[in-house]
This record gives sequence, structure tokens and C-alpha cells, in this order.
Amino acid sequence: MAACPQCGAEATGAFCGSCGAAQGQGVAPSQGTPLPPPPPPQAANPYVPPFSPPPYSGGANTMMGGPSGAFGSYASWGTRAMGWLVDLLPIIVLSIVTSLISSLLNDAVNIAVAIFYGYQVGEFGQTPGMRVAGVKCISARDGQNIGAGLGIVRWLASILNSLICFVGWFFPLWDQQRQLLSDKIMSTVVIDVPKQSWSLMPKQ
Repeated sequence: MAACPQCGAEATGAFCGSCGAAQGQGVAPSQGTPLPPPPPPQAANPYVPPFSPPPYSGGANTMMGGPSGAFGSYASWGTRAMGWLVDLLPIIVLSIVTSLISSLLNDAVNIAVAIFYGYQVGEFGQTPGMRVAGVKCISARDGQNIGAGLGIVRWLASILNSLICFVGWFFPLWDQQRQLLSDKIMSTVVIDVPKQSWSLMPKQ
């Protein structure tokens, strides 16, 4: 039987028959020593681990038709190549556009320079380079400048020097008047004159 923690009398029920004290309030049944308090309830762990797919088992992924790993199916070469091509398409388009613009700009600059040189040959008989070299283009008929318009035509006619495998540029090596093919077409000759320093326009 348990002893009453108050008077020590034997107690058989919930209350002591001698002093009326309640029994079982933190006292051991036979020793009379207080029992340790129950541990406090533990709070629920708020951390929820992230989803972790099952480990790769070595089989094929039935949806994508290829092997899969711990983090999903492995992308095929064809799928990766498709993404690369899609990314490359804007670069190709931009390259074509910029090349066309660059080509048109380059052609425009070349034509402008050819017209400028042709004007100088017709109007003054010399380009900047011809002044430095000490040569002058004149009419083979009267020895005068041929004029700006014919000078531009002569410069464009020099394209014919290249059309026959560039042979037209070598005519002066054997021609008696040392004319280019374009000189013969335009009836012009090039003569020696005093050299000058380089200048964009002839000096007055």
C-alpha cells in the first residue's frame, strides 16, 4: 500500500483516510520522493525537406525516351542543338543585314571616290596621286584638259582595263604612246610634269 505524503498513514484510495490529503500528487508510491515533472511538449519541426526525386535506376525515361538522373531526364543532343540554332538565328540575320549595309556603304564610298578622281583628272589633269608622281592626263588631240564630265567617263572606262584579265593596265609596256586601254578609248595621253607635294585639291 501507498503511504500518505502528509501523515504517513496508509492510504488505499484517492484521499488519505486519516488526514484527507489527496493521494498521487507527484510522490512515489513507496519512497515518498517527488517525481520529476513531465518533459514539455516539443514544437513541430517547421523545416520541410525539398522534394527529392528517386535516384536514377539505370533505366530509360519513358516520357522523353532517354535516360534520366536524380534531377530529371537528360536532354538529347538534338534538343540542345535546336536551342543553339534558335539562339544563333538572330545573329545570322544581324550579320546578313550588317554585311549588306557594309557592302552598300563600301560601294557608295568607292563610287564617290571614283567620281571625285575622275572630276579632278578631267578638270585639272591630275589626281592627288598623279601630282605626287609628276604625271598629267591631257587630250591626245589638242593637249588640253578633257573636262570634268569626260574625266569621270574616263575613270569609269578604266574598268575595261580589268575585264580582259587586267591586260589593259599593261598596255603602256608596249604601246608607242604608252596609253592604257581606257586612254585609247577616250583619246587621252599621260605626260610627265613637275612633281608636287600631296594635296587633296590642286594648289593655286
